[in-house]
Amino acid sequence: MTIRKPLVLGAVSMWAMANVAYAQQPQSYIRPEADPIYLLNSTTIINGLVADFVPSDIQGIEVYKLSMRTNDNTPLPWQASVGTTGVLIINSTRRVPTESLPQLGRRLKLPGPLQFAIDGHWLSAEATSKLRITPVAIAQLHIIHPTDTQSATVVDIWLKRMPKKEHPPGSIFIR
Repeated sequence: MTIRKPLVLGAVSMWAMANVAYAQQPQSYIRPEADPIYLLNSTTIINGLVADFVPSDIQGIEVYKLSMRTNDNTPLPWQASVGTTGVLIINSTRRVPTESLPQLGRRLKLPGPLQFAIDGHWLSAEATSKLRITPVAIAQLHIIHPTDTQSATVVDIWLKRMPKKEHPPGSIFIR
């Protein structure tokens, strides 16, 4: 009877180890239901700060979606490819503290070549070199170390979501 208990415990522990190994996957994954990416003056990701802007700070807004096409078939700017759910560029004189993506990698003391992603979507080399981010915009960092099939360290930045205000049907707003 005592011989079966170690075998059963061993089998249960092997099963449990197989079912929790998913937490260590060496792959990037796409964040479900991501918000649009908010850029300040075309280069700085400010997803966590948009609610702090007052209308007088905003000089103009540009909206891009990947599904947009121009009338003369000119390519959209590189910023349009940063987010798959859309990109809102807010032009303003307001300044916020920022750092470049390579600076973020150095601050985290990550070795070797780095590949960046935002909400699970890979960034091009052009976007990586031009984008800056404010630390307030970062909700989570997912770091995937190099493997046999992937030579670069992946830094997947999950951005803060905009606060959702839900109002019951029939709500009346009086100003």
